[in-house]
Amino acid sequence: MRLMIWFLVLFSVAVATALFMSTNESSVTLFWEPYRVDLSLNLIIIALLISFFSIYSILIFVKKLLAISERARAWRVQSIEKSVSQAFTETIFCWLVGRFARSKKLSNFVLAKESDLLNAGESLPYATKIRALSHYYAAESAHALLDFDSRNLHLEQGKLEAMKGGELELQDGFLLQESRWRLEENDPLGALKCLKELSQAVSRRTLTLRIQLKALRLSGQLRKALEIGQLLVKHRAFSQEAGEVLMRNLTLDFISEAQDLEQLRHTLKIINLDKMDILEIHLYAAEKMLNLKGNTQEISNLLKNTWFKVMELDPTDQISFQIPLVLLIGRMLSVSEQNIKNDWIPIIEAAQQKNLADPVLQYLMGLACIYMELWGKAQIFFSRLEDRIEDKRLQRLIFIAQGELADQRSDVTQAAFAWRKAAQIT
Repeated sequence: MRLMIWFLVLFSVAVATALFMSTNESSVTLFWEPYRVDLSLNLIIIALLISFFSIYSILIFVKKLLAISERARAWRVQSIEKSVSQAFTETIFCWLVGRFARSKKLSNFVLAKESDLLNAGESLPYATKIRALSHYYAAESAHALLDFDSRNLHLEQGKLEAMKGGELELQDGFLLQESRWRLEENDPLGALKCLKELSQAVSRRTLTLRIQLKALRLSGQLRKALEIGQLLVKHRAFSQEAGEVLMRNLTLDFISEAQDLEQLRHTLKIINLDKMDILEIHLYAAEKMLNLKGNTQEISNLLKNTWFKVMELDPTDQISFQIPLVLLIGRMLSVSEQNIKNDWIPIIEAAQQKNLADPVLQYLMGLACIYMELWGKAQIFFSRLEDRIEDKRLQRLIFIAQGELADQRSDVTQAAFAWRKAAQIT
């Protein structure tokens, strides 16, 4: 339809022109003394049209002729850009499939081609990113090939290119990767130094906090590591199970750093032990305080809180905590004053009455009988336990208690037998 309209217009113009020229008898007279020239108006119009189209065609030709050099330059730039793009894509592919030597070679090829463009006075619109990322993949490949000198050289050049181009995110990317490499080389302080140079926005990202957590743990800065761990768990950077394991291990390491009672109390205050639900931490804190010969009343209160929390658990969940807790209570009672022992006796008796068949509670009740000077009753409890407890530590303590009871009643033979049995358990 469009073509038909164009034909109709063309035919209309042709008919109008023919009608105009067939009836046009006008003429144009040119005077140039002593000459006079008479020309038909139709001829003048045709001559002007021919002249216009001729001059226009000449100008177009000259313009295209002059643009040949520009088109040749654009073709060269396009050709180099295409080769750079292909080489860069191949660089990433080789790096992903583990062909690191090839990837490094291609990265250097991209850098050389881009340098040729710069020397020719040309540049790609994304030249800064291409150069920086080429240095990045060259550094990654060199790291995989254990060529650390080349890796460091490309790393510094990449950061310099990113800085020159104002690419702050690229700079942060190089710093993050450098911090990972520092951790791999067991240089946590170097990794933390890299992380300090990050921009504020990037320093709060989950990836950055993960790297910072590893670096702080390796460098022994456990208090800061605990704070970072809490932040990551709060923002669900880990699964629930992994988060619990992480916080438990961090807290246990933090407590183990305490060298004296004052430092231990300060540590327990920082971690807010009373609000923590992880029983392993309560047990370890009590054990640490016992090892540091802390105040027995303070240890007793700590173990009481742990005892009631353990007693609230299901019987199947109590098993893993019961024996360590009973061992700590036994150690604490052995060095405690009589008033503390008197406080524990009804607690132990109430628990044992609720579960008469529990051998661990029977052992603890036997200890309570000793502290109440009920020697015969204590002997009854211990004699029932010899074959019912599999834990070697409790077995040894049972024989030691039997030896002390035999010594109390002046039965030297039985005491020697019990102590010998205790010594044989390893």
